[in-house]
Amino acid sequence: MKLIVRYVTVRGVGRETHDVTIEGERATIGRGTDQSIQIQDRRIPLSHSVLIVSGEKLLLKAESGYTFTVNDHVSRSAELNDGDIVDILGHQIKVIPGDDSAEYIVEVTIEKTNVEPLRDRFTTRLWQLNFPERKLAWLFFLSIIAIGVIVPSAGFFVAQ
Repeated sequence: MKLIVRYVTVRGVGRETHDVTIEGERATIGRGTDQSIQIQDRRIPLSHSVLIVSGEKLLLKAESGYTFTVNDHVSRSAELNDGDIVDILGHQIKVIPGDDSAEYIVEVTIEKTNVEPLRDRFTTRLWQLNFPERKLAWLFFLSIIAIGVIVPSAGFFVAQ
């Protein structure tokens, strides 16, 4: 099987697309880095579902405990046809008829407002630590003054 995954990123009124070609009879969908079709959203599990080519049929099967919506019907397993729209936790996957370069084209629409970058999730701000900021500021101020006064005075008195 040759599958083209077309990632469509929506940013305001603009759309960005890029294609990825996958060869084989199985394509996995999830958030994990080992998945064939990656949807970077923390709400999606690391391994959510599997696209399987069986003859000329395209099947979508969810991993245990997960579901998806195909054409407004909740399911755990479905046979996909051209034009079907799969919704996985707010992200749409649309099956488009294949062309000469691939048997299937899958268009994954990712809303940028729902995707939070990984580096921003692990940033800790000072106010999140519940430190008494004013007390720390006074402590640092007095420490700098003390070091600025005591060290030169100690040098002055020890030298004599």
